[in-house]
Amino acid sequence: MAILTMMGRKSYLKNRINELEYKLTQAQQRRNNLSTYAASVGDGSISYEDLTSCPSNLFGRMTQYMFNSHNAAMMGAQQNMAMLQGSGQLGQAQGTDEQAIQQQQAYQTLVFQNLYKQQRDQIAQIEAKRLNEEEKQLDQECIKIENELTLVQNEYASLSKVMDSAAQSDTVRYIA
Repeated sequence: MAILTMMGRKSYLKNRINELEYKLTQAQQRRNNLSTYAASVGDGSISYEDLTSCPSNLFGRMTQYMFNSHNAAMMGAQQNMAMLQGSGQLGQAQGTDEQAIQQQQAYQTLVFQNLYKQQRDQIAQIEAKRLNEEEKQLDQECIKIENELTLVQNEYASLSKVMDSAAQSDTVRYIA
């Protein structure tokens, strides 16, 4: 009777091991996908090549980041540009000659591009912080699963040894 109880427990442990290994594989895959996403976002911009090589479960997130970061950076740069123009820090083109006006426009375009890049960098830093938090959570989840898996595997191994020794002791021996 004890052997049947041990067989039931052994079967349960084997199923639990398979389940934990599957969970661990999924968590590691999510962590790898997140690392791929982090590498794409790391420079502050996402190219179409990054989008095409992105894991499918992060495609929506990457697309959203691409559009939202552009729009937020554009708005921030426009606001900062308006503040600079309103305060007179950009200066005005002196004279009416065409070359002075073109130089002023080129200068304003350069300033706007720098403001836009600063905004994109700030947004990339915020996203990097989010990604670091998610990676920490996934690392903790993997460690938790690995610890539980080790415990279950150890119990499975010890139960197998106990069953083997119980089967050997219960074996009928014929003396000839």
